Amino acid sequence: MPVYPFNVYEVDSSYYFTDAQSLILSKNTLEITDTVDDDLHRTQADDPNNDQTFSFAGESAVTDYTVQYLDFAQVNGTGQEFELYAMEVSFADGSTKYYVMSKDENFKPDIGDDLAVTTFSSFISTDYGSIGAAVCFAEGTSIQTSSGATSVQNISIGDFVQTKDNGLKEVLWIGKRHIHRAELQRFHQLRPVLIRPGYFGDHGPLLLSQQHRVLVTGDQLGLSLSCGEAFIKAKHLAEYVPKAARVANGKTNVSYYHILLEGHEVLISGSIETESMFPGAMALKGISRTDRQHIKRLFPNRPSNQETAIDGFSLARPCLRRKQLEQATVALTKKAS
Repeated sequence: MPVYPFNVYEVDSSYYFTDAQSLILSKNTLEITDTVDDDLHRTQADDPNNDQTFSFAGESAVTDYTVQYLDFAQVNGTGQEFELYAMEVSFADGSTKYYVMSKDENFKPDIGDDLAVTTFSSFISTDYGSIGAAVCFAEGTSIQTSSGATSVQNISIGDFVQTKDNGLKEVLWIGKRHIHRAELQRFHQLRPVLIRPGYFGDHGPLLLSQQHRVLVTGDQLGLSLSCGEAFIKAKHLAEYVPKAARVANGKTNVSYYHILLEGHEVLISGSIETESMFPGAMALKGISRTDRQHIKRLFPNRPSNQETAIDGFSLARPCLRRKQLEQATVALTKKAS
């Protein structure tokens, strides 16, 4: 049965129950043991197979827990708003503690930092495991290289790809994973997203993994973006702009490819601009241990935490969050119609 490790941060109970500020008290490692359904449920009793378990490093056995989904919170009251989960956990020694965790690799508060909830919401289950973490291109995707447009499966380590911001960049690592029919049928989050021909200009159909980010402008989405352009995950594009993309539920198999460069870059695929691999914790959990170790060796001067994330990478553009898209549903629907 898979075990999924996460960094979690202990907070005061006021964070869990109110909108008051709360200090980060400590950092810990949470391990979630579950079958490959990869859903984080509110309690063990809510789990379809009743087998989801929590354990915390250095703590006694967990006797009960509740997971509450929180929209966003800020560290020290400024900057980025992080999408978080809060947990109330009861231990066998009689203690009760409260933790927060985030799927955002940039959530790295220090002990003693203030954490303030900006928006609460009801609980929503989420996929959390390695199954759906891959950020990659499907076979057949054309990428602009120093030799012109090249199908992703024909790009090799040492080749140079064209980036939007920094010219030609060398490919440091290529990853591949083939997904068979049975996996696609069982794990919906593995199904690719089809970017419909022509929506982003003169291009053919493009298949991306659901977590892969596409670069868009505000005009393309009917949004006002202070930064002019931003990333949107392919699955969110399919959800909020169905004229632009859809989940390719009819695919019987797919091969996914990663392209890793020395930094996070915007790559060019015809008139569509997408991302290179961002080696954060969640993305690297979606590849094999051998590949993770190989990637770490490529960056000997960049520290990495024990969960796998490579430091020193920052997103080439901000990424639109579900909250922003939900607030703009009317505008997005109008644009898609």
